[in-house]
Amino acid sequence: MNSITQTTLPTLKNGNSGVAVKILQRLLMFQSISVPRLFLKIDGNFGQATEAAVKDFQKSRGLSVDGVVGLKTWQELSALPGDGEETL
Repeated sequence: MNSITQTTLPTLKNGNSGVAVKILQRLLMFQSISVPRLFLKIDGNFGQATEAAVKDFQKSRGLSVDGVVGLKTWQELSALPGDGEETL
């Protein structure tokens, strides 16, 4: 059962900032993604580097690659590595 709901965390996109963006950035760093994460600062600002990391993550998970963090992307980000059933 997934613990992330649409009312828990907002939809995020390039230009957003704040605590939710910091959470996103930390989750992206925690997940195993490629090159964009090397340039990702956890600063709470959703800029080009964060958008690139989101798109890379979405592609790696078979999600729609739009750079927007909605419910499905939050759910995938919150899944702990392993059996795929546990969430943060």
